[in-house]
Amino acid sequence: MPATASSCSTRPKEYAAQSHCTVSAKGKRLQIKVSNAEQSVGTLSGGNQQKVVFGRWLATNPRLFLLDEPTRGLDVSAKAEIMKLIVELADQGCSCLIVSSELEELKRAA
Repeated sequence: MPATASSCSTRPKEYAAQSHCTVSAKGKRLQIKVSNAEQSVGTLSGGNQQKVVFGRWLATNPRLFLLDEPTRGLDVSAKAEIMKLIVELADQGCSCLIVSSELEELKRAA
């Protein structure tokens, strides 16, 4: 069964408050754009697919993110959103190891 936007939703707000590495109101904060809750993740834009992946990771309460080219192939707007998320995670105490061929991206995350 393919993943849909509703099946990839993050946990309730009460759970988010307990999480080590959270982004407030995860689903809304990630700003995943879908036409309806049953839309297949595979039909989302690359940036929105990447945000779904981050949402899934966040639900596991990670303390470490190993990110290899996290914004490769994304448009400028999606890159900015993903990098903002990474910086927010680092500010909250998560460790983020980023590999990127884009020097400006690495400078922004530092």
